[in-house]
Amino acid sequence: MAARFTRKFNELKVTRTIRLTDTAWNRLQQQAAFLKKSRADLIELWAREELILMTQPHQTQALLAQFLAAQPVEVRPLAQRILQEFMQQLYRIPNT
Repeated sequence: MAARFTRKFNELKVTRTIRLTDTAWNRLQQQAAFLKKSRADLIELWAREELILMTQPHQTQALLAQFLAAQPVEVRPLAQRILQEFMQQLYRIPNT
């Protein structure tokens, strides 16, 4: 029986071949699993500029700092705690 795929992005998908290191392939899998997407969907979203993939913690931290600064002062401590836990899970940053 042939594999059945759900049509996404209102376009026909075509099988492509890419060459990646094991490190890159595994990182794609980690990020895809976190977002509950396939590697192919992750690449598609990134290419369509519907998803920003952050490969370094400092990139994500800069965006999160901007997000926190835009929040009302009274919710910043809670938001910061939630975002720190997110960063620790995403990048496996040890608790300090």
